[in-house]
Amino acid sequence: MSVTVTRPPGRNSPCPCGSGKKYKRCCGTGVGANPSMTPREILNEALKWAESGDFSTAAGLYRQVLESTPGDAVALAGLGQCLCWMRETEEGLAHLRLAARKLKGPARKNGDPSALLQLAAQLQHWGDITTSLDLARQAIAIRPGFFNGYHVLSLGLAGLNRTDEALEAALRANRLAPDEPNSAIHRAILEMAGGDLGTARRLLEGVTARFSEIEQPRAYLELGRVLDKAGEYDKAFECLVNAGRGHQALPEVRALDRDFIFRLIERHKRGFVAESLSRPHPQVYQDGLPSPVFLLGFFRSGTTLSQQVMDTHPRLITSDEHDFIYDVRTELARITRHGEDIAAKLGMLDSDGIKHLRRYYWLKVEKSFGLPAKDEVFLDKTTMNSVDIGMIDFLFPDAKVIFALRDPRDILISAFMQSMRPTATTIHLLDWQGAARLYAAVMDLWLQVRPRLRLKYIELRYEDVVTNFRPTYERVFDFLSLDWTDSAHQFHHLAAGKVIATPSFSEVSRPLYQSSVGRWRKYAHYYPIVEDRLSPFLRAFGYPPF
Repeated sequence: MSVTVTRPPGRNSPCPCGSGKKYKRCCGTGVGANPSMTPREILNEALKWAESGDFSTAAGLYRQVLESTPGDAVALAGLGQCLCWMRETEEGLAHLRLAARKLKGPARKNGDPSALLQLAAQLQHWGDITTSLDLARQAIAIRPGFFNGYHVLSLGLAGLNRTDEALEAALRANRLAPDEPNSAIHRAILEMAGGDLGTARRLLEGVTARFSEIEQPRAYLELGRVLDKAGEYDKAFECLVNAGRGHQALPEVRALDRDFIFRLIERHKRGFVAESLSRPHPQVYQDGLPSPVFLLGFFRSGTTLSQQVMDTHPRLITSDEHDFIYDVRTELARITRHGEDIAAKLGMLDSDGIKHLRRYYWLKVEKSFGLPAKDEVFLDKTTMNSVDIGMIDFLFPDAKVIFALRDPRDILISAFMQSMRPTATTIHLLDWQGAARLYAAVMDLWLQVRPRLRLKYIELRYEDVVTNFRPTYERVFDFLSLDWTDSAHQFHHLAAGKVIATPSFSEVSRPLYQSSVGRWRKYAHYYPIVEDRLSPFLRAFGYPPF
């Protein structure tokens, strides 16, 4: 079946609705602002659309404000946020930085640091910690007694692994607002990182005793990590269970579709394992586009470590948990319009549709990384793209995949101990048996699709990385047709000053350690309940049995 790929007109093109206006002044806004509305009223309307998740409509309204008042800091920041959420990160950050420059002068005059700190938090979220730190320091200069200034400053410094400076700022924030739970939890995390387990424990136990069910789950989770480091493993596990229960009771978590990921995986198994999915002729893919590299696996399988090692290579550009493949899946849904079966949708595409999706992927990469990403070897490290391996193989048979493996038992305890943003996938890591079920579903999909892949892949074992570093990564670089670089040994120094989007940020900024291998044995008596789930994968991947 031939699928017609439609594209929206350019912003300065005539609007296709026939109004005679430019697209940007008509349907391109997503909603027409009343001509009598003031810029402030349009900003309020834009905020409503952004809060509802319609970032495209909100962006159009913010642009309207900027056409009449180009230097409006609120509109610049709002547009920047929307563009970032729309995965147009490079342009979005440019607007956020411009908003930061516009805010500095007014904030100094009127003495209100709140806007500076709100923008600083946005910049931190999207990875520009340097500008964020500048804003936080200015906010502190305006109001030295405002605890949130030190809290935001500490969060930014911690994001760059500048732990000592982050702890100093966290101490100031905690002293200024000793009853603020988030500040206490953040300080406890830094105290734990610095080895002061006693102080960390006291702070976290204070939060679990005095605060509500909103703050308690995170405090229980971090307390479990403290107790693990202290060797009190049963108490640690009890705290982790309490954290999981507390997080699952939160309204935003309860609203998530718990069965979504399992339905998706089952559809992929049927669609991409079946012989009925026709594969286009190789000539279809001869479109001059480069071949991406995908670093996949399961949570806590060592993908962040490998990304940081590989990022030391001068010819590699690496991403960290971007949604490029998710965006392609969304675009596929747009151009095919109906049904949920990804394999069936791909089967509807003609050669133009396939080429469109391949270009769309690189367009998203360019919007986040700029043009050079196409001129070097681009590595897309988004761990749970593992679920979309069938679609990746269909659209990018010229790609290469590095699939990270680790002892499933070590993965399970490590994932159970990590704080992750709740999604329809990560919510299963809040429950011991649920985490094992998710692991089994994802890895079974890999085992079933693996024999049918057209693309080239290698499997990379975490245990080999930490025990036999250079030969292991020489094999990886050779797989990518790249020469070995001695700078790979210095990955932890290079990672220390970078923003890393996963919970592994503190681990990859120090030299390799082997204490994480076989860690599961400390919790061995909790594994019988999940043994049936994990045992098939111990056999499949060559790990010793229970």
